[in-house]
Amino acid sequence: MVQPAGRHGDTSSGVRRLLHDHPILRMHAAWQSVPVYGDTPVLLFPQPEHGEAAAGSIGVTADMLLLDRGLTEGIFRRRTTLGMAGVQSLLECFLRPMLRVFRTSLDICGSPIVDPASDGVVFELTPAHLPTGRILVAEPPRRHDARPTRLTTVDTLVDAFIRAGLPADERTVRRQVAAVIAAELRYLRPDSARELAGRPCWSPYVHSVSPEQEAILQRIVDRVREQASARRAGVDVPAPVVRVSPNGCAAAKGFTRFRGEIFHLGGRLQVGSPSADSLTADPPEATVCEVAVGRAGGDPDAPVPTVATFERAPATWRRPWARGPHISHATSLAGLRLGELRENPLGEQFAVHWDRPQTTGLVSRLVAAASRAAEHTADRAVAVHPHATPGTDTCISLTHHILQRDQFRAGPRSDYRLDDARADLLPAMSRGEPLHLCMLFFPNKLGHGGLKAAGMLPDLAELATLVRMLELVEALRRVYPPGVARFSLLSDGEHFRRHPRARVGAGIAKMQEYARQVAGDLFQVHDLDTVTAESMSGPARSGYSELRTRVRRSYNDLFRGLDITADPVAVLCRVAELDPARNAADLFRSLVYSVPIPESARAAGFSDPTGSAWARALYDDIYDVGADVEPVVRRARQQVLRTTWEDMLSYASVLRADQQLGVRRRVFPEALWLTTRPSRGRPAFGPLGHGPAPWHATGAVDSRGAICHDFLVALRDQGFVPLFTPLLGRRQPFAMVPITATRVGADGLNELRPDFIDSIRLRPR
Repeated sequence: MVQPAGRHGDTSSGVRRLLHDHPILRMHAAWQSVPVYGDTPVLLFPQPEHGEAAAGSIGVTADMLLLDRGLTEGIFRRRTTLGMAGVQSLLECFLRPMLRVFRTSLDICGSPIVDPASDGVVFELTPAHLPTGRILVAEPPRRHDARPTRLTTVDTLVDAFIRAGLPADERTVRRQVAAVIAAELRYLRPDSARELAGRPCWSPYVHSVSPEQEAILQRIVDRVREQASARRAGVDVPAPVVRVSPNGCAAAKGFTRFRGEIFHLGGRLQVGSPSADSLTADPPEATVCEVAVGRAGGDPDAPVPTVATFERAPATWRRPWARGPHISHATSLAGLRLGELRENPLGEQFAVHWDRPQTTGLVSRLVAAASRAAEHTADRAVAVHPHATPGTDTCISLTHHILQRDQFRAGPRSDYRLDDARADLLPAMSRGEPLHLCMLFFPNKLGHGGLKAAGMLPDLAELATLVRMLELVEALRRVYPPGVARFSLLSDGEHFRRHPRARVGAGIAKMQEYARQVAGDLFQVHDLDTVTAESMSGPARSGYSELRTRVRRSYNDLFRGLDITADPVAVLCRVAELDPARNAADLFRSLVYSVPIPESARAAGFSDPTGSAWARALYDDIYDVGADVEPVVRRARQQVLRTTWEDMLSYASVLRADQQLGVRRRVFPEALWLTTRPSRGRPAFGPLGHGPAPWHATGAVDSRGAICHDFLVALRDQGFVPLFTPLLGRRQPFAMVPITATRVGADGLNELRPDFIDSIRLRPR
């Protein structure tokens, strides 16, 4: 029988604020001032409220679960609202939330607000006895043993589930429990690690990396990224090489993953002294830094710093805690520690659902704000040129000035100079004709495996991109009165490599729907293959097809004998040496995260509450196909690498044929072509700030209300939750929003705070 209890009582404002503002604690903990230590559950009203328990909840301890076998059996035999049951209920709804609250509060506060080594941890259930995945932090706290010898609550939980008839082998369950504990205690802050290392029950699981080692590895990454970026921008500098002392480097933890990360940045990690081949390499190479393997705690400023491991915590974990979750700002999945990121399946319980008026209201506000921002940008451009005389040159200068504003530009300003703009704009502007803007786009999310996105259709990231394009068009109209007649968006869905035609068609239709909502008939969405064929005569089309075939044959001959599954990084370094266009290896780096993954291995024993665990296992160290890798993972990685190899050859062949034939100029010879990839001589368009192209990521709203985009796996790790709207229905989130921006409404459903909704906007610059 559930007894009622008071809603509120005396609380610690600091802890309550922490539980409200920190995304991980917000997901997994709540404040409950009424202590719950008796044998009879009482009806509680913890804060913040939970949508699954809006009418109140029940607090139970592990001891209560051990005593009440019927209660415990009902928990693991009935599926939660997220479809979890059995061992998954134990691990994801009880064990992991408790460890998250323990570890997070220890790292932030220096002492935990719950302790799995005690017997006083309280778990929240709904009145229907479904777990919410939250720990109730009650006052007063239990007195903790300073040097516990066992994890009391953990052991009791396992005993309770096993005795209640959990359909699983006990040894297997305890092994899974130990794996979860170890995973949740990785990359502890050094002071937290020291604290736990002295406790016998925790010491086997303690893991930490020194700040000095983090600094050494980050400095290496920064140097490689800087030099590789300069090379891509056309600066005449050698390819970056990182040299590692041969003593024990291959055995050091994280070595193969770090090698892959350096490769993805555009560099190469070489063990030992320079070889004769590297000294005469084409393209030329140069050592940007050296590192030795030895004892931890090396001096980051030493000429050859020393590391004990190549492990690094995810970048978002290394940032100081602040209000709300972080955006990773990664441009590739290679920049994330995929195997370390938290899946946070319980975040689905905090999903927000909007109706059509709420959705159209947001679009209308964004469009209105874009119009105001365009007016401001144009006025600023004119103010910068106060003495300019009316005429074509002035219009070109003002247009170039607007294209170079931070909210529109991607890459360095030096990529697109005034002379470049003059060459592009003079033909139309000298005749007083309206401009025609054009840009390639991909109509689907490249969401294979659930790492980049949860579905395949365009979401808030693409819609916000269209709003930013509208802002650009309106700003240009104010400085060049003929304005912009049309903005052509060309889908390259099947141009460079094969994709399911129905999926591509659905993506194009969704983009057309967004375009009409944002700007009526300004945007024209086309298929690149269709307009390319229409721009050519019959003989020209045949010649183009033959050219593509010849180029593909030349690539096959060029790379004959190379086996991408033997030593992937070494093979791709060889590709970079052989490739006359010097873009094939870069294409591989991008494409490897955008190919379908083998589905058959999902049955290989992976616990997959969010659907991304299998993909994370494959991509955590995609270039490691050595004998030590689990066979099912190794075979799947090899298949991904082979698929990517074929896609690389196809993409490189079509790209080279298009360049030789001048396809873009044939399609729309008068258009100003924007690009999402910064390159010399072309205006690069970056609508949402630093990051990948919108179709490689998931639309999101950060904790300050700015629309952005990030990889779904990174957003989930940080505590972002889904926002569903009628634009995409319930099968795919329209955006991800901070859990800290949600609340339970008067109707008991999750909603966004009104002040947060009012703050949603495109970034100002």
